[in-house]
Amino acid sequence: MLFAGVAAFGLTWWLGLYVIVREPRERGARRAGAGLLCYGLALAAWQVRGTVAEPWAAPVAAAATALTHLPALLWTGAVLTLVPGGERLERLWARAFTLDVNALWAVTSVILPLAGGLSPNALGIAFVVAQAVVVIVVAELQYIGLRRSVARPA
Repeated sequence: MLFAGVAAFGLTWWLGLYVIVREPRERGARRAGAGLLCYGLALAAWQVRGTVAEPWAAPVAAAATALTHLPALLWTGAVLTLVPGGERLERLWARAFTLDVNALWAVTSVILPLAGGLSPNALGIAFVVAQAVVVIVVAELQYIGLRRSVARPA
């Protein structure tokens, strides 16, 4: 089973990198390639999940679950680039994806130490909280930038 997991991981990473490098300026290709990379990471995380010691078992399981859902989001964005006249749908997808990923990052960074997955000292807790605040601020700035980047008629 491990050999099959390693082979699938290697194949998805190779294909994901190939798709990205083949058409680096195409949004759809970048999203499809990133989806394949996330899928490969999800496969690896599910393989490693059973072998990880107890303090790291919960964070690895949470990462595996999150990585399992990211490819579907990225592939949806790739498909939206194929829809004729789908610029508005693409902008909505970009807003939702940016906000969802940043919100997930901020919430996970705060919940992980509270759930006992990590046991940082006071400085570590301060760093995690500061990092969550920075991610929320960056998400807000990205949202403002996406809202202002709406194509205006000439």
